[in-house]
Amino acid sequence: MLRNMRTPILAALLGLSLTGCLIGDSGSSGTGAGDDDGSNDGSNDGSNDGSNGGTGTTTPALTASVDKATISTELLTDNMVTVTLKSAGGFTGDATLAASVVDTAGAAVPGWTVTLDKSTVTVAANGTATAVATVKVPSDAAALTGSVKVDVTSSLGAISAKSDVTAAQTLTIPVTLDGTNCVYDARTVGAVPVRQGTKLVWLNKDAAASITIHITEGPIAGLKHEPGLTLPGKTYEQTLTAATGQTDWYCHNRNNPATKNLLKAVP
Repeated sequence: MLRNMRTPILAALLGLSLTGCLIGDSGSSGTGAGDDDGSNDGSNDGSNDGSNGGTGTTTPALTASVDKATISTELLTDNMVTVTLKSAGGFTGDATLAASVVDTAGAAVPGWTVTLDKSTVTVAANGTATAVATVKVPSDAAALTGSVKVDVTSSLGAISAKSDVTAAQTLTIPVTLDGTNCVYDARTVGAVPVRQGTKLVWLNKDAAASITIHITEGPIAGLKHEPGLTLPGKTYEQTLTAATGQTDWYCHNRNNPATKNLLKAVP
C-alpha cells in the first residue's frame, strides 16, 4: 500500500516543477519585448524632434568685415579698404554705409579724410555685397594713427567694421622722366605743408637716368642745397628740423617748367 501512495505524490511534485519552468520562460519573453519597445521609442522620438526643430529656427543676420585689419603707410597717401557685407538666414535688403576716421577714444582724427565709393548697397539673400573706403593721410598729419570705421545700418539694426592705420612720419616724393623733363607726382605740386620732424624722400623712378634734386637753401633751416646725382632707383633723403619757413625744390639738371614745387614747414 505504501508503494501505491508514492506514485501520486511523485506525479504531483513533477507537475509543480514543470509549471515553475513555464512561468519563468513567460516572464523572460515579456521582459525582452519591453526592452525593444523602450529602445525604439526613445531613439525615434529624440532624433526626429531634434533635427526638425533645428532646421526651422534659423535667424536672419548681416555681418561686416574688412579685407585689411591693419594698414602700414606714410604721409600724403591714399589707402583703400574693401568692406564686405554678408547675409545669413535668408536676410535680404538695403544697407546704408557711413565712414569715418577715429582715434582710440572714438574722436575724429584731425586732417585725415575717408570716402566711400557707394553709400548704399543691396544684399541678396545669403549673398554678399562690397564697398570701398579710401582713407587719405595728409602731408602734415599731427596724428600718425587712426582707424577707418565703417558703420552699417539695415533693417536688422547697426553694425560696424574697422581697419587700423599707422602712418610713418615720412613723405616720399617720386620723380619720373619724360624725355629730358622731370615729372612730379601731382600731390607734391604746389605748396605742400610738412610738419617738423618729417623725413623727406625723393625717389628717382627712372630706369636709366640720374637726377639731381635742388632745394633753395636758407628759408627752411636744415635742408641741404643739393646732394649731387641721385641714381636710378635710389633716393635723396632729408629730415625737416625747422618749424617755420617755406622753400622751393625742383629737378636741377633737367629741363623743367618754370613753376617750382614748394615745401612749407609747420610746427
